[in-house]
Amino acid sequence: MRPVFVYLVSFAFKLEKPTTAKWVAIAVVMLGIVLLTQLYEISASGLSLIGICAGLLAGLSYAVFIFGFKYAAPHGSPQSILSIAFAVLAITLIVPSDADQILSALGSSQWHLFLILGILGAGLSFVLYIAGIKRTTPVLASMVAMIEPITATPIWRGSVK
Repeated sequence: MRPVFVYLVSFAFKLEKPTTAKWVAIAVVMLGIVLLTQLYEISASGLSLIGICAGLLAGLSYAVFIFGFKYAAPHGSPQSILSIAFAVLAITLIVPSDADQILSALGSSQWHLFLILGILGAGLSFVLYIAGIKRTTPVLASMVAMIEPITATPIWRGSVK
């Protein structure tokens, strides 16, 4: 759904012209989401206003993220953009967190795995993402980013028991 929001914002602010191919891409993305999530199996009682609003706000937030980073990338290094993004994320996540759980994770014998996950899973990929977004449009970046959930998690229907 994220690329749909990026397309719509691009159209609204006249950053890109709507074309038949782009409308077809939006329709294909929507169809893919329905098939991937098996939304067609959910009854009306399975939907909630909070869930719908959260989904729409997530898509809108992603559009803001894509455009923010697209226009911040030429004005700073990937490292400085990553540092600012990480600081905002850390503050956002630490404030409502349980301090005891955070300290127990830091005191874990496997703290180095947290560090490796952060450096490789977030840091390096984010630096490469910022370097790449300088050379592409927000819409293309959002379409490429749709691959992330598929490659980041091995959870497919029937594969996890």
